Amino acid sequence: MKTLSAWVVAMMIGCGGGGGSTPFDTIDARCTALCKSSEPTCTDEVTTCQQECQLRVADVMSLCTTCLLDHANAGTCAQGQICCPNAEFPNGVQDCKTECTGSVGVNPAPSPLCTDLCASTEPTCTAQAQSCLDQCEARVNGVSGLCALCLLDGANGGTCTSGQICCPSPHFPAQTADCTAVCP
Repeated sequence: MKTLSAWVVAMMIGCGGGGGSTPFDTIDARCTALCKSSEPTCTDEVTTCQQECQLRVADVMSLCTTCLLDHANAGTCAQGQICCPNAEFPNGVQDCKTECTGSVGVNPAPSPLCTDLCASTEPTCTAQAQSCLDQCEARVNGVSGLCALCLLDGANGGTCTSGQICCPSPHFPAQTADCTAVCP
């Protein structure tokens, strides 16, 4: 089992970045490869990508991790745009439940998933970002890593109309009943 190192993640961070901290002693080589970037301005995005990837592989059986990382996308950008890693994992826990039977995984607190979901650079969104973070952390507090992935699968940090300020407001489509296979 990997040991969690002492760490602090800022409650609200811009660009969904991880603030340069990592909750893990080591990062799996697959996550390092998936999240690599030679662009200096992408440091926070690399950290966030690595953390979210590591949550999917830490203390999880090989077939499960293979399924959870299958077709992961390290970022797609328009031509000429700086392309920072942004892990997209098309396979959720429910997609991999057969391969993940018996796996638990780790879920550090605070959760990098919640930090990323609730991040906002908009100063007027401070209250909403904190509320989002509180709701998200309460949802995954004390659960296993795979359970957290399931409960936050498809969560949306806020949808806005064009030109509107978009403050974080989590929408959690997965209910506990949907995740009974991986939530003890």
